[in-house]
Amino acid sequence: MTIAEEYLKKLQEREPQLFPEPLRKSALTDGDIIEIERALGRRLPEQYKEFLQSYQLPETMTVYISFCGDSYANSFSDTFSREKNEYVPVDWDNDLSTLVDMEWQNFNASNAAEWLKQLEDVDLAVASACLEAGYIYLGMFYEESYYVLYDLVKGEVVDIHHEAVYDLSYELGDVWEGGMPETLREGMVTYGHTLCRNFNDYLRLVCTGEHYDEDDMVFVKEEDLEDY
Repeated sequence: MTIAEEYLKKLQEREPQLFPEPLRKSALTDGDIIEIERALGRRLPEQYKEFLQSYQLPETMTVYISFCGDSYANSFSDTFSREKNEYVPVDWDNDLSTLVDMEWQNFNASNAAEWLKQLEDVDLAVASACLEAGYIYLGMFYEESYYVLYDLVKGEVVDIHHEAVYDLSYELGDVWEGGMPETLREGMVTYGHTLCRNFNDYLRLVCTGEHYDEDDMVFVKEEDLEDY
């Protein structure tokens, strides 16, 4: 079993309501991966290729991720309550981590052509320019406040606040219209934030429910949360 398959099975066990049907093996072949890489003009990181060839997933899923660092956990005023199915004010005296929603975007395709078409059809203004610059859109978290992107060049998963999208454009030019991929990449260094060092860490974050220190990019055991 691959790491991607392991994490996705854990997600199915934790959140069975997300999977109306049993997990089915991905239909993407090695030839499809080569075709996708040729169309994108980039090599796909090995971890991402492993994910694409793991299981067929619903196109969008709402998952919940738990932050315990300073950047997000100590700055968000609300945390998601699974019991109430809504955001509630953070209890600063008792809440040791902050739970947020993640709208996770996937591309459920049976071949390369379908996968590329679904990628092109992402209904997000910044998606096309991001793809040109080497980023694949993965979703949004915290009530759609942060865009999540997979950097095919560095293999990292990054996020950027929707207001920072406008700040970047104001400072560096209309990068979101396309045609300025290197400028966009430079801007992401300043205005974006590295969420996970690699794609497998991202899968662990969205699939397992483990607490995550978004500053040090490490997973934290329940018994160690008191130190945060």
